Amino acid sequence: MSLVVDIEKKLGKFRLKVAFEAENGVLALLGASGCGKSMTLKCIAGVERPDSGRIVLNGRTLFDSEAGIDIKPQE
Repeated sequence: MSLVVDIEKKLGKFRLKVAFEAENGVLALLGASGCGKSMTLKCIAGVERPDSGRIVLNGRTLFDSEAGIDIKPQE
């Protein structure tokens, strides 16, 4: 499994910027309370829409703000 995440999401005065790539194995998100771990996972799952960036899972683009791609979570 490969996952590419490079997104931004603004929440009030807080701006979440996340960029990482993961290949095979276990991925863990660690951080203090309120740092954006849950929001990052919600964006990857499609529950929340990032303001900009892209998410690619196994070569399939799930979200790309520049290309206008925003796959529904059910798909």
